[in-house]
Parts: sequence; structure tokens; C-alpha cells
Amino acid sequence: MTNPFVVAAVLLVAGALVSQTVSAEDCKRVVVTASDGYTNVRSEPRVSSHNLVAAFPSGIVVDLSGDNDRQARSKNWTHVNSPAPGWVHNSQITTLDCDAASSVAPDAAANAIEQLARQARGGNKHSTASFLAMARGVDGSLAEIYAEEVGAWAEQSPETLVAALADQPFDIRHAVRDMVAFSLEGASLAARGRIRAEILRQGVEW
Repeated sequence: MTNPFVVAAVLLVAGALVSQTVSAEDCKRVVVTASDGYTNVRSEPRVSSHNLVAAFPSGIVVDLSGDNDRQARSKNWTHVNSPAPGWVHNSQITTLDCDAASSVAPDAAANAIEQLARQARGGNKHSTASFLAMARGVDGSLAEIYAEEVGAWAEQSPETLVAALADQPFDIRHAVRDMVAFSLEGASLAARGRIRAEILRQGVEW
């Protein structure tokens, strides 16, 4: 005679396994897959010279906000919560299974950061805005690469970095400040003093 307790235990285990399988199959993530290594994030679902709030490197996972209305989605924009809140164009993101490869080149984001940094230091306004905005979107090893690049800019030409930051929203200035502070932890007192003096001279809220 079959023990009813054994049957119940088997059914519970089987149910748990099925539940785990379904959960694994349903697991999705949204990844930035921009071909040029990064995507800009906007405060509204349209491109404007004054609505850039962050920039996300390719390969990073974004968290959707859940309030994407039909009108915005029909115009190919999606609202995200993190790494920073804002709107991302659908062409720059891909929904994948949690265990699926993103097909993003491993060095794409790092190359984008380095290229944007060079162009920003050279005075390119579009690249400057995207590079500074990326301070709100990087983490992990990419944050280290970013901090190294913005720290080098702060040491080599503090006046141009501070001037560029003067045109940015406070959230971006605050994020860049943290990156610069991290990068210059081991720098000389003179190097740190130059950036502080330039901030005071230009009267930029830091």
C-alpha cells in the first residue's frame, strides 16, 4: 500500500521543480545593446539638446519602471528606473532570457568611454554631454575606467572640465564629482587643489 505521506512529499518536490523550471524560463532581463557602445538617457521620450540625464554603457542591465504608457511605447521609447531614471530608445535595448548572451562585444563599452573622453577633452559638445552623463550609468570595472578618464581630465585641464560641468544638471555634476574624488584619492595635494580652486573660481555648484 502506498504511503500517502510519501506521495504528498513527491508531489511537493515535483511541484517545486516545475515551479523553478517555469521561473527560469520566464526570467528576462533588459540589456543595453547599443552598437556604438553606449546609449543616452532622456528625461522625456524624445531627443533634445536639453534633456540628457544619463548615459548607459552597452552590456549593462536596466530596470524597467513599469509605467510605460502606450503612447510612449508606440514611439519606440521605454522608461527605466535604474541605473538612473529616464527614457531609452527601444533600438538601444534588448530583452533577453536571463541566461542568454547579450551579443555585445566585451570591449565596446570601454572603448566608448575612452573615445568619448578623448572627444570631450577636445571640445566636442555632444561627446562632452554624453561622457559626463555616463557618470550616472557606469558600475563595476567600467566605473573604474570612467573614473580614470575623468580623473585624467581633472588633472590635465581642470578649467575645461569645470566649464563643461557648469552646463550640466546637478545630478550629473554630483556623479562626476564622486568619480573625480575617487580617481584623485591617490593624487598629489597640488592636483586636488587645482580642481578645487577652479570650481571656486568659476563658481560652479559642486
